[in-house]
Amino acid sequence: MTRYQKLGFILLIVVLLLAACQPKEPVKTYPTPEAGKASVSGRLLSIDSGEPYFDVIVRLAEIYENEAGDRAFALDMAFSPIAFTDKDGYFLFENIEAREYVFIVGDPMARSLIPTEEADQKPKAWNFPADVVTDMGTMKVDFDLK
Repeated sequence: MTRYQKLGFILLIVVLLLAACQPKEPVKTYPTPEAGKASVSGRLLSIDSGEPYFDVIVRLAEIYENEAGDRAFALDMAFSPIAFTDKDGYFLFENIEAREYVFIVGDPMARSLIPTEEADQKPKAWNFPADVVTDMGTMKVDFDLK
């Protein structure tokens, strides 16, 4: 074996060892929603530790707009979409009405938070179109119960 072959072999071993040490994120796939409906997925992690939030309530509050263009959101505790995070922090809202929503973490009757736009600190509006699964991505929030 030549010097370059030995070096290449050692480099290959190092790359394989580094790849094996990388944490594996679970891959989630979700079925297409019913016709005319939307589905929404995402993941919730602690902003401090990076650990997933397990068994946390997440809700979607409907956004309404009047003739003047003023907007407000409303959360109906009985009928607004609700989901729970799994052991890896993932959540899924299946077959919901395709429209705009505000995302709420937690129970508004106890403790909750609403992610906001960085520029104006207003609640972030999410538009979920029909016939697709929208991935909200990984959100890091401060929702630790202290």
